[in-house]
Amino acid sequence: DFVVEATLECKRDLQGGVFAINLIDQEGRVSVAASTRSCKGEGIFAKGTHRIRFNIGNTLPYGSFHINIAVAEGYDLVLRQENVYNFGIKKDKEYNQVLMHPHIDVSVL
Repeated sequence: DFVVEATLECKRDLQGGVFAINLIDQEGRVSVAASTRSCKGEGIFAKGTHRIRFNIGNTLPYGSFHINIAVAEGYDLVLRQENVYNFGIKKDKEYNQVLMHPHIDVSVL
């Protein structure tokens, strides 16, 4: 199976309610995070470093894909892996103060 791991550094607590962490490939297929140690799905997306793992079966997402973290307070953090890492946060102009560049690895289990 292929595994995608992302390391995210969040620079301040994001108050949440319920939030979802998904990996979406360019064909629209969604993988829900299989291991979100410090991200429990509700409450606060805490300041600090988060390692998030997605088990995506035997199909490698080719081309570009993105990891979407939707937080109930209105944040929509989108990390994109293409030829160059790009990311942005909708509805928040100060995105550089919230999240730093991710490191995304694709490996085979």
